[in-house]
Amino acid sequence: MSVECDAVVVGAGVAGLTAAKHITAAGRDVVVLEQASAAGGRISTDRVDGFLLDRGFQLLNPAYPAAQRNLDLAALQLQSFPKGARIGVPATVLSLSAFSPQSWYRLARGKVASVRGLSALVRYALRCGWSEPARLRQRPDLPLGATLREHGVDDATLTEVAYPFLAGVFGQDDPGAVSRNYADFVLRSFVRGRPAVPSQGMQAIPDQLASSSAGALRYDSPVRRLTSQGVHTDDEEFRCRAVVLATDAASATALLPSLRPRPMNDLTTWYFTSGTEVPYRELIVAPADSMLCNIAVMTNTAPTYSADGRALIAASAVGLWPTAEAAELAREQTAVLLGVAPHLLAETARYPIADALPRFDSPRPSADPLRNPLLREGIYVIGDHQDTPSIQGAMVSGERGAAAVLAALG
Repeated sequence: MSVECDAVVVGAGVAGLTAAKHITAAGRDVVVLEQASAAGGRISTDRVDGFLLDRGFQLLNPAYPAAQRNLDLAALQLQSFPKGARIGVPATVLSLSAFSPQSWYRLARGKVASVRGLSALVRYALRCGWSEPARLRQRPDLPLGATLREHGVDDATLTEVAYPFLAGVFGQDDPGAVSRNYADFVLRSFVRGRPAVPSQGMQAIPDQLASSSAGALRYDSPVRRLTSQGVHTDDEEFRCRAVVLATDAASATALLPSLRPRPMNDLTTWYFTSGTEVPYRELIVAPADSMLCNIAVMTNTAPTYSADGRALIAASAVGLWPTAEAAELAREQTAVLLGVAPHLLAETARYPIADALPRFDSPRPSADPLRNPLLREGIYVIGDHQDTPSIQGAMVSGERGAAAVLAALG
């Protein structure tokens, strides 16, 4: 069967849904094809034993400009983490806020890095937070580690604080290699906003986006072939004037072999539950010698993630750790960092996620410090693997793709 429309979007992740939303809002006829049975792509939430379990530890920063443009943030009922993190053992609070004297008092009494190095790190982050985006984009494309050293961050602070924290943010164990052009925007968002989760889990984000294109969404529709004039599934041919490829990087390459996406990073998240109270609301950054990168007691920030009041803890590590032995080690290290007995934590789920985030290392191969070209073989390619590895990057990529399609349609 043949279907005609103005545009076809392949993939109902955040980038594809954002593109479809804008193309639909302009009065164009759009079909969104998704091979899975639900929208969201890498953003999804499972309901297990009365808990909301996001597919890997994920947060939305409401300071993202694209989130403010594309989402009804109030409707998501965001539950925000405190602005700060507990660094290693002993737990020492480090805040990116310039107005947290208590944090600096605790820091001065701790044994993590140096006050001078941490002061330099926070000054750099605040400078990013106060800078306009256009100014950040104009800075030289250098590795983040070299940039932080130039700004007075010593090696002890890098290895004991900055790199352990950023390993979880960027999903890689060598965060010093990340392009400062991208890292500066991430630090800017941390300074300006408080990362949060929706009351009904991260799945609420793509669900909200999908509601604006509900009539055009077709689930369980894997695409087998595409050209600039149309898309083929097993049962249908969609003829159109514009094709937007909005899948993950691996699927996009399978459909468009000339595409050369960035290398990807793997992540693993374990969810542990406990019937006893577990301390801390801040994100806990694991020491450099730990297999973990961070721990979050989800229910201390988001009580809606538990139906019966039991504590839910997310512990994450860079790489793929699918085995029971790795889960037991993660449980033991989580217990140490939380200051509770290991037997009080029970594993509820584990998510070893291949290709969780694109790498964004320096130097960048593209002429644009943050973006790859949109058009490949007459097809508009979008996704965070074409912009920045984040929800912000996915939404910006969707906006760019929609604007290009609408310009071509006239």
